[in-house]
Amino acid sequence: MLYYNEKILKGTTMNLPYEFITKMEKLLGKDAKDFFESLDEPSQKAITVNFSRLEKSKFEKSCDFEISPISLVDNGYYAIIPKFSQNIFNHLGVIYSQEPSAMYPVEILGVSPNDWVLDVCASPGGKSIQILEKLKNTGLLVSNEIVFGRAKILEENLTRMGFENSIITCNTPYELGQSGLLFDKIIVDAPCGGEGMIRKNNFDINFYNPSSIDSNAQRQLDILENVEGILKDGGTLVYSTCTYDPRENEEVISKFLDAHPNYQVLNCSKYLKIADAGLRVSGHPLELSLRRYPHRFRGEGQFMVALTKTTATNTESKSTKQTTCKNYAKVTQKEHDIINSTLKNVLPKQNWEYLKKGDEVYIIPSQKVNLSSLNVISIGVHLGTIQKNILKLAHEFYHTFGCMFFNQLELDKISALKYLHGDELDIDMPNGIFAVNYLGVPLGGGKIAQGKLKNYYKKELRI
Repeated sequence: MLYYNEKILKGTTMNLPYEFITKMEKLLGKDAKDFFESLDEPSQKAITVNFSRLEKSKFEKSCDFEISPISLVDNGYYAIIPKFSQNIFNHLGVIYSQEPSAMYPVEILGVSPNDWVLDVCASPGGKSIQILEKLKNTGLLVSNEIVFGRAKILEENLTRMGFENSIITCNTPYELGQSGLLFDKIIVDAPCGGEGMIRKNNFDINFYNPSSIDSNAQRQLDILENVEGILKDGGTLVYSTCTYDPRENEEVISKFLDAHPNYQVLNCSKYLKIADAGLRVSGHPLELSLRRYPHRFRGEGQFMVALTKTTATNTESKSTKQTTCKNYAKVTQKEHDIINSTLKNVLPKQNWEYLKKGDEVYIIPSQKVNLSSLNVISIGVHLGTIQKNILKLAHEFYHTFGCMFFNQLELDKISALKYLHGDELDIDMPNGIFAVNYLGVPLGGGKIAQGKLKNYYKKELRI
């Protein structure tokens, strides 16, 4: 193994810290040679696909890039997409760029329609999007990020996917744990040292700090301790990191299990096709956890484990007859009238409920939830802005509910790209407000007048 230490430290391969090299040699033994060599290879690119917006067969037939399926991820594909941000499927809310190893924690979470799910450390949003894809606009997702700036990035990524049933919050794990909510599934993709991302372009090896591992582990354990009380009896909690160090992985879970004998490790043996078994620690069956290494599997480094709560330590979720949010208010009767008047010629009457924050109005999820103790960044779907007794519909409304509109404008690919560019289009159709679609999926909206489509596509999203 000394040969590889010298080779790496001389700079003939990736320049890595000595502490990391010796740790991985100890962890992997004879496989360390293959591991270090794999770090010189490019990282894997992949996507998840939102089949609730575009059915699988139609996507596979019409996508304009090469794809290959990812094992045990129903909607995951390896894909290399030039200019991803400009790709039409990205603008449709059909695809999301996701590192392949990072897809598996949501797979072992076992989300089912109608579940209430909490994503504790959610930004930038890949796992939340996977969860919403599995919920299929049923149930509820509370997607949380403690840092406000990152919570806004999370909001941008989730809202462009066209889902109706998510709530984005900006709270500490302690605040979540005190919320009185109860969830069927919780995922903690914990902040970590990030060793598994070393070969990704955005990983700065100069910020690698082995001295922070113990403090990382304590923070990770604290997160679990704070949120475990809001998991329902029989519910599933998944813990994951993108690092290799056992102190941030198996040892965190071992300490958690010592303190919570009402939790057990779930057997995820079917995933041993795409991951190695974890390490046994302190008598707990943590060989049932999963580890991914780039020399063994197509993807970056990942640790994950699924736990189930065998007996309840909580009470029933606080009942609520209506959804309440801190800093949000009910719309007035006058505002209701403005909304109804605007929408009556746009789409069939819906039994939607609304909340507003300032002038912004949101269509809230059908699930009733008490959010009065939480800092809610966004809830449901942004309907639009009411100012001077006029409702201006939001891009997100067209994008999410365009399939319900009376007036539908289906574009071919060339016209759709022009629309995304912000161009005015010549359209020989009657005047009115239209949902603008490609492949039957709403891109946004527009208004046709005198044979011209006034383009409502959001300016900051244009290509």
